[in-house]
Amino acid sequence: MKRPLAWALALLALILHIPAGAQDVLSGKKMYGGYCASCHGADGKGNGWMAKHLSRRPPPLASLARDYGGAFPVELVRHVIDGRRQVDLHGPREMPIWGFVFQEDFAQGYMRPKLDEALARQRIDALIDYLKQIQE
Repeated sequence: MKRPLAWALALLALILHIPAGAQDVLSGKKMYGGYCASCHGADGKGNGWMAKHLSRRPPPLASLARDYGGAFPVELVRHVIDGRRQVDLHGPREMPIWGFVFQEDFAQGYMRPKLDEALARQRIDALIDYLKQIQE
C-alpha cells in the first residue's frame, strides 16, 4: 500500500509544480528581463548593453505614460511588442517580432511547439502590466 501512495504523492507534487512554472513564464518582470532589458535597459530608460550596437537607440519605456500625455498607450505598446502586423508609417523595424516567439508553447511538444494565440496574448499582457509598473 505504501508504494501506490508514494506514486500518488509524487504525481501530485509534479502537477502542483506545473502551474507555478507556467506562472513564472507569464511574469512580466521576468519576461522583461529576458526579452527587453538588453536593449531597453533594466530600468527601462533605453540604456541596455545592446543599445550601443543598434543603428537607432531603443526608446525609453519607463516614460511612455509621460510621453503620451499621462496615459499609458496600451494598444500601441501591444502592437509594437507583437510586431506581426507591420505598419509602414512606423518606419523600419529593428525590434524583434515577439508575437511569433510568444505564441510558441514548448510545453506541448518537445520538437514541434504548439502555436497558441491565447498564450501570446497573455505574455504580451504580462509585459504591458510590468511596463505600467515601471512608469516614472
